[in-house]
Amino acid sequence: MNLRHTVRIISASALLLSPWMLRAQDFRSNSSLDSTPPAAESQMRFPPLFGPHRVAVMLIGDSLSFGPFGEHLESLLKKTVGDRGVCVFASCGSSPQSWIDGEPVYVTKCGYRQVTPNPRESVFKDFEHGRKPPLTPTPKLGQILSCYRPYVVLIQQGTNWMDGFNPKNRQDYLRLGSFIRSMILEIRSRSPESRIIWILPPAASKYPQVVQSLIAVYIRSCAVAFHFQTIDSRKLTGDYIKGVTGGDGVHYAEKPAQSWADKVFLRLKAMAPELIAKPTAG
Repeated sequence: MNLRHTVRIISASALLLSPWMLRAQDFRSNSSLDSTPPAAESQMRFPPLFGPHRVAVMLIGDSLSFGPFGEHLESLLKKTVGDRGVCVFASCGSSPQSWIDGEPVYVTKCGYRQVTPNPRESVFKDFEHGRKPPLTPTPKLGQILSCYRPYVVLIQQGTNWMDGFNPKNRQDYLRLGSFIRSMILEIRSRSPESRIIWILPPAASKYPQVVQSLIAVYIRSCAVAFHFQTIDSRKLTGDYIKGVTGGDGVHYAEKPAQSWADKVFLRLKAMAPELIAKPTAG
């Protein structure tokens, strides 16, 4: 049985799980899909947010948005809508549940980047001289969207789900659907006019092809159910060649990351041409 046939069978089964009927609170457990480490919250502060502002576009991502892909996409967006029209929230190791109100606080150990129209809110925490970045709690969507109202929300999430995803475990599909649903409904409840575009995970040689395909298929199935759009990154990046695309099978070196961002940006301009005409934050 080839990969395409396997994906078709398993994804068809996944669709029968009716993701639009799920709630995140119904499926909390100690599953490996939960990447939230224990947080000493009393000793940490959330990144500062003051607001409120109207912005053209907001990017919510993981380490791929923290790194050169996110940096280059941010630059392209700012050239289009202006410096004050873009927000970036990128938490290394994060997954959709990390940003959902009501879910445990996700504390990133490997870096956090925050860019907003307000310079006082800018945060960049990375490895420095071999030292790990300080632990940083990831803000929740409620906090973010109470300060910034975007015309377009870009979600670059899903790669970190692949570490614990079991294609044969029905519960894993239920949990993915519940988290996607909760994230979309959270955005819609606080910023109902926002257009939501999900940037699907790019190719990653670390993970089996069937896992990468099933994660993408399931997010796209939820897009139909919850009425948001997607960009298929794997069609834009091509295969991940270790030593060329990047060094670890997941993260992208500067040139491949910029090429991916260029192609995503072209898709965005076609999907959301109104971005160019939207006013910047003020």
